[in-house]
Amino acid sequence: MNNLLILSKRKIINNLDEVLLDIEKNIRTSSHFLQWVNSDVSQNLIRKKEKKVFYITEGNLIIYFDDNFDTIEKSLIITPRNILSNINDFYEISKINKYSTNFQIINLNTIKTKLTIYFTIHNKDLKMLKDKHLRKLFYCIDCGKCQTVCPINLVVSEFSPIDEILRQYEQNESINEPLCTSCKACEKVCPVNIKLSEYLLNLKFKKDKSFTERILLLFNKNEKYHIKTNKYINNRLKST
Repeated sequence: MNNLLILSKRKIINNLDEVLLDIEKNIRTSSHFLQWVNSDVSQNLIRKKEKKVFYITEGNLIIYFDDNFDTIEKSLIITPRNILSNINDFYEISKINKYSTNFQIINLNTIKTKLTIYFTIHNKDLKMLKDKHLRKLFYCIDCGKCQTVCPINLVVSEFSPIDEILRQYEQNESINEPLCTSCKACEKVCPVNIKLSEYLLNLKFKKDKSFTERILLLFNKNEKYHIKTNKYINNRLKST
């Protein structure tokens, strides 16, 4: 767990409206173009591009992952998840995610090339950001550690706790299939302290819990039941 990184991500996400006003001021002051995008049509393109850059508010910087920035189309996409407070946050994330050292730091205040920067956000992301519990999912730094340790990943290949939460919420605005063994392995390795099992067990989404959910919640607080719960869910998965 990285406490400084958690505090920094929390500050960005919890004060996103103020952060965006500062970003707009910084980008326009440096004579670049900023466009706000809220479109479902562009989401596939956005998801492919968003991990290639980080925007650093301190210093008006762009971290760009590519060999040659000069040869690409002069446009970049930023989203709430790839905005960072300072360069140290990027270096911390880079160590955790083991990023390639092949990146460029672009100072928007000094680069002569005029860029178009798109800030984009999905309608459902807006709803998530308004919820004090759901917005914590935006702390995620895409390190993949939760996927590595999740026991369900041994049964369902490529299963990722954070991706499953986002997938179900995007489709249903709730977690209808609480696929979780309650082992909390993901929470122990999460560098930004997201309580993933609570989301997967549907504990943040509705007040009325089923009998099964109440039992799982009980298990979630008692480690001696973890092995039994793991075995039960793994057997259920294998039989489907």
